[in-house]
Formats: sequence, C-alpha cells, structure tokens
Amino acid sequence: MQFALHQLGYAIRHVMLAHSNGHGVHSPLAFDVCNALKATKSDAELQCQQLKALRFKILRDSQILKDAGLGAGSRVFKSEYRPVKKIARWGISTHHKARILFQLIRYFNPHHVLELGTSLGLTTLYMAMAQFPRDVNTVDGNKVYIDFAQRLQKQYHPNLNITYNHAAFQTFLNTNNTDFDFIFIDGAHDYQSTIALYEHFNKQQRSNQILVFDDIYWSPSMTKAWHFITQSASQHLILDAFILGIVIKNDNLRSGYHYHINIK
Repeated sequence: MQFALHQLGYAIRHVMLAHSNGHGVHSPLAFDVCNALKATKSDAELQCQQLKALRFKILRDSQILKDAGLGAGSRVFKSEYRPVKKIARWGISTHHKARILFQLIRYFNPHHVLELGTSLGLTTLYMAMAQFPRDVNTVDGNKVYIDFAQRLQKQYHPNLNITYNHAAFQTFLNTNNTDFDFIFIDGAHDYQSTIALYEHFNKQQRSNQILVFDDIYWSPSMTKAWHFITQSASQHLILDAFILGIVIKNDNLRSGYHYHINIK
C-alpha cells in the first residue's frame, strides 16, 4: 500500500509537470530527442512486432526458474522458484518501455551498449535489434536467467550480436574496460546500488554518454536515488519520463536542463 501511494503521488505530479512529445521544451537537444521518439514511433512499432509477439509467448510460459536474489528483492514473489510467465508479467520492461529504448539507441547510435539486469532477456533483444550489427553487453547475477535469455535469443533471433555476462554488476564493471556510451540500469532498485552505479559512470568524465535508469519511482528509496542523480547531474540534459529516467551528457550542451516528458 505504501509503495502504491508513493507511485500514485508521483504519477499525479508527473502529469502536472510533463511536456507531451516535446511541446514546450526549449533545449534544442531535448526537443530533437522528443521529436525523434515521436517521429519514429510507427517505424519502431513495425520493427518490434516480432518481439511483441514473443512477449505474448513468454507471458504464457509455465516453466519454473529459480531466482538468485542479488537485486533489491521482490514485492510480488515470496518463493525463489518463479514461473516464467509471472517473471515476465512483473519483472521485464513493457513493450512501450522497450520500444523507447529501441528508439533512443536508434537516435543516438552509440558504439557500445550495456544493460545491467538481463532478467529474461527480452529487453536485451529490443536493444540488440536497434544496435545491430554492433554488440550489446548484458549483465545479470542470476545464471538461470542468463541461460534462459541465451536460449531465447538462440531460438528466435540468433543473428543478433549479444554478449551475456553472469556477474555482479560491480564485479563486471571493475573487470571490463569497454567504453560504454549507452547504459540501461535495470537491476539495481535501491538507493545505495543505484548511486554506486551512477557514480561509477560519472567518474569516467565521458563527454558523450547516455544513462537510462529504470523504475525511478518504484519505491521511496529508488526515487531518493533519482533525486540525488538529478541534482548531481545538473549540468546535463535530464529527461524524466516517469517510467524511465534519462541522463544525457553531450558536448553540445551549454547548460543543464531538466524536463518531465510524456512519451506516447
């Protein structure tokens, strides 16, 4: 009940503050991003239709998987043994959210994409399809989930270029030297873990980088982390889409901007 009220309160606040598809946005880069998301929606929907169909298959999958419990925990599951269809229902990005990631990657055309939190690997496929033929790295601390994601790709999209990493996030980041310029953080849903990941990438002092945080209003702890990030990243472009928090570092920015936006 506490979490539901928390999310409802911020949802109402977001509706009051948000600009719709770039209207009222004065930063040229922010306007271009919003406009690109709007303009390419139909094209993205067409290209993501196969993944949308695959989502429905996963939502009917009764296979049981074991959760390793390395994340912030679950408010839905009480057992470590979980049906795939329920993990898909509660634990993976919606088609709408995954399509936004697809569009962002298509717009920014990054060299190296990183996903922290593979889960069942469906969102990974969206990002890899947008990034193809370049490589997407995805990391998860649950070997069972990594194995499921690999099987999913092999069966339905074997041509996509994805590197699967079974590791704790910080372990992977401390041992991998790839210069990632698009990072989707979907596996840390508490204050300390989220801040630690943000500070890791912020210390790199990259001039062009996109950080996307999932579920920024998932809990008071996660919202606290997002507020800290928006204050610390005040010199960057910050887009609060409610379902996603986007921090954009760009050479062309002369000052920081912070917008609440609706992406339909």
